[in-house]
Amino acid sequence: ASNVPWSPTGYGTQGASLALRLKRDGFDVVYYANYGLHGGVIEWNGISVLPGAQDGYQDPIIDGHIRAVQPDLLITLFDAWAWRETPWPPDSVRWAAWAPVDHTPISKANIQALKRARYALAMSAHGRDQMESAGLSPVYIPHGIEKTFGYTTNGRREFRRYLQVPEGAFLFGSVGLHRYYPHRKSFDRLMAALAKVPDAYLYLHALPDTQAGSVDLRDIAEFYGVANRVITADVY
Repeated sequence: ASNVPWSPTGYGTQGASLALRLKRDGFDVVYYANYGLHGGVIEWNGISVLPGAQDGYQDPIIDGHIRAVQPDLLITLFDAWAWRETPWPPDSVRWAAWAPVDHTPISKANIQALKRARYALAMSAHGRDQMESAGLSPVYIPHGIEKTFGYTTNGRREFRRYLQVPEGAFLFGSVGLHRYYPHRKSFDRLMAALAKVPDAYLYLHALPDTQAGSVDLRDIAEFYGVANRVITADVY
């Protein structure tokens, strides 16, 4: 269960890599798309991709998918806290929660969900340490990058030139949907920090406009006096 495997999101690219590797190793794989597919089942590289019914991780359609597929193992590749108070997956399902922990200390919501999982899988060393601090026994499986994506040093230079960032300047970057100000993604706190770091730049791969419960990113940048050093993604 993750973002659709053809989506260029963090979860989508990792989900695609994991599903293809498992299939190549001889496992029978079915993919549940919690983001990016509605209305029907699609075959992708010989793998059935099951749709969601509503937006968001807490989509109860997963209960029907579990009953229909009867999986030996359910691997979720997204935030575990979303399932902290849900009736699924049922205890009879072996659930491996491959989940990020992006904060210190680990949240109570994450602990609540991960204690329900049969296996807690950490994406980072930080996540592993935080899970262990909560009494969990995680397995550390770091995210990777498929070599076929072709990341190069030249690509980084081209990106700087595209953003019009000086070659020697320090460049921060952050990715996320700009919603529910101020707590989600901490864009305002990044700009507050940027104000204390002269000659650095901040690239936000986010829509700058006011969205659900948010404030326009350009207005926040002006408030902190860093509008000339904050770059947002092209809206298209």
